[in-house]
Amino acid sequence: MKFTTLVETIKKAINSAEKITGKNLTLPVLSNILLKTNTNKLHIFATDLEIGIELVITGKTEKEGKFVIPAKTFSNFLNNLSEEKISLEEKNNNLIVKSGKYNTTFQGFNPEEFPIIPETKADKYIEIGKSDFEQALIQILPSVSYSSPKAELNGVLFKLETSESKNTLKLVGTDSFRLAEKIFPSSQVKTNIKNDIEVIIPLRTAQEVLRLVQENMENDESLIRITPESNQIQFSFSNIRVISRLINADYPKYSSIIPKDFENKIIFEKKELAEAVKIVGLFSGRVNDVKFSFNPDKK
Repeated sequence: MKFTTLVETIKKAINSAEKITGKNLTLPVLSNILLKTNTNKLHIFATDLEIGIELVITGKTEKEGKFVIPAKTFSNFLNNLSEEKISLEEKNNNLIVKSGKYNTTFQGFNPEEFPIIPETKADKYIEIGKSDFEQALIQILPSVSYSSPKAELNGVLFKLETSESKNTLKLVGTDSFRLAEKIFPSSQVKTNIKNDIEVIIPLRTAQEVLRLVQENMENDESLIRITPESNQIQFSFSNIRVISRLINADYPKYSSIIPKDFENKIIFEKKELAEAVKIVGLFSGRVNDVKFSFNPDKK
């Protein structure tokens, strides 16, 4: 392989991929990333066997090929470069990296040992605005459990409800104490799926997708395409593809605990409430709650 691109372009992509790599002592190849070139594009792959990622950057390809390189070492090397361009060339099972005054040789693994990162075969999809999806994850993730013995609570529920007149997508997170539900109305959801779908995304997958979306917000109006299958799900946006396994469990019937009617309703400024909770929370211990007290006669 022989490929030339801008340092900043490959640096950003490698830094994103490096966070997905695994730290498996029995499979050291998981701490590496796979570089694969084709016509003026470099495909960067990383996986920990639970989540897989493919990032595509542009440049000039003089020779197609592939190479597996240690992710952390390569990422640290790129982060210390101040040059504008970089070239990668595979020679005798080594990768020769040239950038300005630097001429560096990396040893790597056999590319055939790198795990295959699958692609979804289904043509079914859900599309949502990238910025809308980002805000939904920001709102939902704080309610998801980090270490519940119940596997279903360690993930985010994606629930698509379809009908002839409208399609509604719901994202739900709970740790059995807190519950958050985000509803995307039909006007924000584009899909060719005709039947209801309910899948559970692992928390780490949702966190990584959120991170990648936030790192690639150059075009806030672009869409994120979600392709669910029976045992995996794929997210595609901004020349990035993330694929993850699903949690095989039944999500709690949470809707039954959401009150249909409320005896009292209080309306106030969101900013003022957030400020008050933050200040009061400074004086609350880990096991103590913040108490809300309402006095209708006091203004």
